[in-house]
Amino acid sequence: MTLSIRFRYLLAIFLLVILVTSSWFWLSKIINQQGQDAQVINRAGQQRMLSQRIALLSYRTDKTGEIDVIDKQLEDAVTTFASNHNKLTNLKHIPDGAKSLYFGEVQLDERSKNLINVVSSFIKGSASREYRVQHITEVDIDQLLYDLNLVVSVFENDAQKRVSSLYQIETWLWVFTLF
Repeated sequence: MTLSIRFRYLLAIFLLVILVTSSWFWLSKIINQQGQDAQVINRAGQQRMLSQRIALLSYRTDKTGEIDVIDKQLEDAVTTFASNHNKLTNLKHIPDGAKSLYFGEVQLDERSKNLINVVSSFIKGSASREYRVQHITEVDIDQLLYDLNLVVSVFENDAQKRVSSLYQIETWLWVFTLF
């Protein structure tokens, strides 16, 4: 049984429409995912910076009239750090490496919350510089910074893998469209 020329053309056009639509779908998914990945990576990177800022402000000496300004800056940094932490740990898709860092042996989630609690106690009370230095030292900011840096790397690698796999799908769609 032979197919009519008209039917063959319609079938070819129908297949082309499916491939072009699929291509558009995957491209829009890639663009959307890249926007989300950029926000997550930016937020994770901001956590590194904020941990350094929090440590710096915690170590600042109390010059006359400056403690209120320092405490306000410290409060802003801790509030942003806490907000970012909640957003990162409550993502729908957390890469396994980040999940392991946050909730596994490294316990980055617990240590980040500890930093938030320790610094919040500085702000609420009138803690002396010695008290601040002692308690911020117990948090081990250097190790926290190192682990926050690892989280950024995990999110970057995860985003790169997703882009790579979506690129392969798009390449196959292109090949089928040419065929």
